[in-house]
Amino acid sequence: MKAGFKAILIIFLSLFLLSSPITLANQDSGNPSFEEWLKTPLGLKAMSFTKTLFLADTIYYQPLTPEQTEAIKKIQGESLSEIVGVLDKHSRYHGVEEWEEIKEGLEGKFEGVGLRLSIPDLSKLQEKLMAIVREKIPSLNSEILNPEFIKAVYKWITEINPEAKKLYDRITQGIIPESGLLIDGVIAKGPAEKSGVKKGWLIIKIDDKKIEGMAMKDAVKLIKGPSGTKVRLTLVPPKSERIRTPIEAEITRGVIQTSIISSARMLNGETGYIRFTDFYEGVDKDFKNNVAFLKSRGMKSLIIDLRDNPGGLLHMAHRILEVLVPAGRIAIYAKYRDSNLEPYWSLPENVIPKVFSGKIAVLINENSASASELMASSLKEHGIAVIIGKKSFGKASIQVIEALPDGSGLRLTIGHYLSPVSREDIHDKGVIPNIEISDNPDTPDDEVILKAIKELNK
Repeated sequence: MKAGFKAILIIFLSLFLLSSPITLANQDSGNPSFEEWLKTPLGLKAMSFTKTLFLADTIYYQPLTPEQTEAIKKIQGESLSEIVGVLDKHSRYHGVEEWEEIKEGLEGKFEGVGLRLSIPDLSKLQEKLMAIVREKIPSLNSEILNPEFIKAVYKWITEINPEAKKLYDRITQGIIPESGLLIDGVIAKGPAEKSGVKKGWLIIKIDDKKIEGMAMKDAVKLIKGPSGTKVRLTLVPPKSERIRTPIEAEITRGVIQTSIISSARMLNGETGYIRFTDFYEGVDKDFKNNVAFLKSRGMKSLIIDLRDNPGGLLHMAHRILEVLVPAGRIAIYAKYRDSNLEPYWSLPENVIPKVFSGKIAVLINENSASASELMASSLKEHGIAVIIGKKSFGKASIQVIEALPDGSGLRLTIGHYLSPVSREDIHDKGVIPNIEISDNPDTPDDEVILKAIKELNK
């Protein structure tokens, strides 16, 4: 079963971003009001910026043309992106279109065909680019340097090296290669699955339009669409399926429910298996329902697969931990601006009944991020689960999402979560598994799952 490195740009047929745990409400930190802030140096500069736009739009000697207006709006968006980018690598400004896609993900549903897509061999492109960078700067250690410095280094390298520029553009813009766009996952019960589309296939055409050289976000727009409409994909199965000619699949788009458990089944007579795709609204109820179902089938031990899970809502991760962590313990800590540690408790059984007390194994890999790491670190430190796989991504930031007046939006880091016992901040470090193992892509079995079964049967 293919695992390997998956620098996945997770897409529920929208550009779905690798997420830090998100909270839907601002923290009450006692900060100054907006009116008070406007009197500060940054506030005055913001007012100057706004007044400049006002004067340009109202008393400039001739009305702004549509082209000028669009150019100014573009500069505004770029400026906001640059401002937020100075803060940290996970805070982001999202334009109107992208913000609509973010909201779809948070709501747990969207209209489309139900696929997760990525650029094939993205890791190889990244390795090639890094080799060029290190050739110019052998001592560069991107793990400890300021992100802005790293960004400047890449800009300099790409300006002086055409090959590096081409690689950088292909990586950052998601340029689709000749082989096509990789289907990294098919959402259960979605239109694509019902049409027979499989993980590992490549998309080479959309409605007879070749997508080689296209940015992935543009290909996604072609595939997305209102429920009830149709899209035709030209697909190439992997060589292992021995299908020599491309396959045409006409798919009727539908409403996709994303906040579901992607897989829940019994692996043998006593071991249950649940795989998460995210931590968005409703996943806690799905988890409890599937645990109950597996227990009715005789489950005595449980594998929770968080590999390639990018995270999601903080309160969803906490609600799942609540039903696993014994009552009276702290499931997780959060550290916000100018505050002490804020504990998230596991409440008594009569308030939050525990759903499972047998042996648990949690599977993680290098793409398990944020809420996935939160859950893995908590279960590991409380001795509730054995963690198996590869070291996780290393993202411990908690973010607030905030809609802006023009329909765009902001994702802003407001804190970090800490593990419940050691109070470790695993940001940029990742969760270290108890047992390190990876899946061999050249074998039909999943070695990580086999190892988990073996450990649970001890």
